[in-house]
Amino acid sequence: MPNVEAIKNLLSIAEIGSAVSVFLFGVYTVQLYIYYSHFPNDRWQLKALVAVVSVLELGHVISVLHYLYTISISWYDQPERLFIHAPIGISVETLLGGYIACIVQVFFTDRARRLTGAWRTAYFCNLLSLARFALTTAVVIYLITKSLPEFEKNWGWLVTVCLVVGAAVDIIVAALLCSHLIWERKTSFKRTTKLIDRIILMTLQTGLATSMLTLAVMLVFETMTDSYVWVALYMCLARIFSNSLLATLNARTVFRRLADGVSLQLDAQTSPTRLKFAHGKASIPIGMGCSPSSQTSQSTSTTFDPPADDENETQPDQARTRTESDQHPV
Repeated sequence: MPNVEAIKNLLSIAEIGSAVSVFLFGVYTVQLYIYYSHFPNDRWQLKALVAVVSVLELGHVISVLHYLYTISISWYDQPERLFIHAPIGISVETLLGGYIACIVQVFFTDRARRLTGAWRTAYFCNLLSLARFALTTAVVIYLITKSLPEFEKNWGWLVTVCLVVGAAVDIIVAALLCSHLIWERKTSFKRTTKLIDRIILMTLQTGLATSMLTLAVMLVFETMTDSYVWVALYMCLARIFSNSLLATLNARTVFRRLADGVSLQLDAQTSPTRLKFAHGKASIPIGMGCSPSSQTSQSTSTTFDPPADDENETQPDQARTRTESDQHPV
């Protein structure tokens, strides 16, 4: 018969972690609605990535609730099973959480590669993400096939390595983006520094949030395994990754407004408000574009209205010239 205090600790921690995880899933759902409402013309690859993450998130939250139901209801009269075998819910949750983390990390790594051009660092981070993917799969296999005491004794190091690799990817990507943006800040106009500062802050919030929580899970798992606090933290880890993804995508609207403000200020100081050309219409964008996609971008531009059609204006003059020449032949 296991210790009553251990059972109480596990159940209380699992309930708290499940509640926070479900709450974060609600936050993710709101962000998902905002994304599909504001960016309907994004590239289909990006929308497909968000859809895949959403399906995995739904499966993850169902697995969390299944785990809570198993340990609190199904095994109510068998408390000894809590510390012998891992419920199937925690195994599925671990698998889906690792897949979500891998997908989101590859997305952020690709974004860093496109912005900085550091393709070697990006490929290295992608290799680390794939390694985390493989380690997560191995952890789940051992959770299903081994007892909990045997897993903690012989294979617990896999969890630690998996978490360290994931945190390393987040820190490298965040450092790469921030260093590039800081360099851009030094060489940019003063009026664009506010925009770059917001992008740096967003990068730190998304990158460091996932890495700090990952390191917290690892430290608690290594130092306070019997407290089961790491269980609650791990339940929320995948949700932090998915919310970071959508927060980054939805923040493009804010960045676009800041970029438009910079463009309008530059227009007022450096360009006239209306110019006339002899032919056709022209629209010349001025300033930085921070649009989510080519279809939905609303870059600030100064529109130059042309005069009336030159051909229509010159036709009466040409006719009058021909009439005068007919009346006064040479």
